[in-house]
Amino acid sequence: MTLPQHLSQPGPRAREFADPTVSRDAGVLQYQRQLRAHPHALAGIRRMVSTRLRAWGYDACRDTAVFCVSELLTNVHQHTTSSWCLLTLRAEHGRLMVTVSDTSPRLPTAGEPDWTSERGRGLFLLQAQARDWGAEPLDAPGVWAKNVWVLLDAPCEEPDPRDVA
Repeated sequence: MTLPQHLSQPGPRAREFADPTVSRDAGVLQYQRQLRAHPHALAGIRRMVSTRLRAWGYDACRDTAVFCVSELLTNVHQHTTSSWCLLTLRAEHGRLMVTVSDTSPRLPTAGEPDWTSERGRGLFLLQAQARDWGAEPLDAPGVWAKNVWVLLDAPCEEPDPRDVA
């Protein structure tokens, strides 16, 4: 698969946090951002996710969602050839879906981790935190080869209307 030039070549740091897509449609809140899953960027991404969920009134699942995002992005960094990915947060009817789309067709699997290893526990822990999770290949040709998603129960408060648009 050939990536478009803007994804295959590193761009300026500002590109990592380009303007996201935020939408609100019939009770569904959605936030999308194309970004690089690089260890140096994770702290900023976690703050961005935390801020967005607080603005939406999803404080009850914020810490779990931030953990899940961090784990999914770490997997992109460690297991794909390109650190570019698409992060989508979708809040609807008291549930939060976190999806990371990346360039690798290889689907992740969670199993019993080796507790003596420094790696390999993330998906096991994510599975324990989430209502459900999964990975699916994308059939349509394009930049993204698969989605890895996490579903969280997310009781919410009324969002601040200034922050959702």
